[in-house]
Amino acid sequence: MARKYKFYPIRTIKDWDGEDWDIFEEYQNQVGIPLYKGRIYGEVFGRYILILTVELADYIKNNSDLKRTELAKKLNVSTDMINRLRQKLGIQRKMHIPDYEWVYAHQDELFTESFETLFEKYGLTKKQVKGYVVHLRKCKGIIRTHRRRALQTVIEREKMFLQHKDEIMHCNTIVELAEQFNVHISIARDIHLRLCAENQLPITGIQHKQRRNEKNQWLLDNQDLLLNSEQMDKQLAVQLNMTLPQLNKAKAYVRKELGIIVETKLPDYDWVKQHQFELENLERKQLQELFQMTKGQVDYRRNLLKKLKQKETQSVAQIQNKIDSNEHYFVE
Repeated sequence: MARKYKFYPIRTIKDWDGEDWDIFEEYQNQVGIPLYKGRIYGEVFGRYILILTVELADYIKNNSDLKRTELAKKLNVSTDMINRLRQKLGIQRKMHIPDYEWVYAHQDELFTESFETLFEKYGLTKKQVKGYVVHLRKCKGIIRTHRRRALQTVIEREKMFLQHKDEIMHCNTIVELAEQFNVHISIARDIHLRLCAENQLPITGIQHKQRRNEKNQWLLDNQDLLLNSEQMDKQLAVQLNMTLPQLNKAKAYVRKELGIIVETKLPDYDWVKQHQFELENLERKQLQELFQMTKGQVDYRRNLLKKLKQKETQSVAQIQNKIDSNEHYFVE
């Protein structure tokens, strides 16, 4: 809280140089050093000036390493006032003279490393790093030929990628890779391409093509097993570690490559008639086990039986209608 007296001084004190001053205003600050404003003892006119007391001078001397802004904030004065007080005390701010030989020797790091890394390694502030870069580019004509400066998030992400290098190089798809590491698909593609190039491995598209070619060649090499096996499809699928749809697809591919045309198979009505009782009275699972069929094959034969019975019913109805119409003709 400031104390002000417009016409009469509060008291008289000596400044750091032993000169007497009349105090007219008194202030407090966060460091606990009282600040006084006044005029030289005996003067009647003139504005009030901050008095450089012994206590204030000692504090400024002991904290000469602080920045102007920090010191001004602690004392609750302006930065211009700090400059004037320092000038009175003969305190010059320590100038930082750059070691340009060191700068030239570390120019690659100064251009590319993150500000956080440079601070941890060399204690350089962001402002100092930018100043060195400006010096290298403008004063020495060094052109930036390196990649852009890495941000801390990019560095952390790069570490994560290197820890999962094998997964990235042998990923199934770029989309799955982006979802796995929660990054944009372009980032996932770039890191996959870079790691594959560094390790001289084919990219995922070429890997897929190679695996597909190897699989197709295996199917052709085992065409006799696929097309001429006496096993049921279900048993063959288990042997080849395939699902039934995969087995059917594999057979279709082999037939297509060999130019084998498969005639359209007519509905097996004879078999359905022969096993009508079982189809109508047994559970689906029982039919699957009894005839070694899939669920779809059982349903297909049950539908055939249903259609067959509908046709028989329609045929009987048509015959009956014809008989009725003939009887009506003869009656007339």
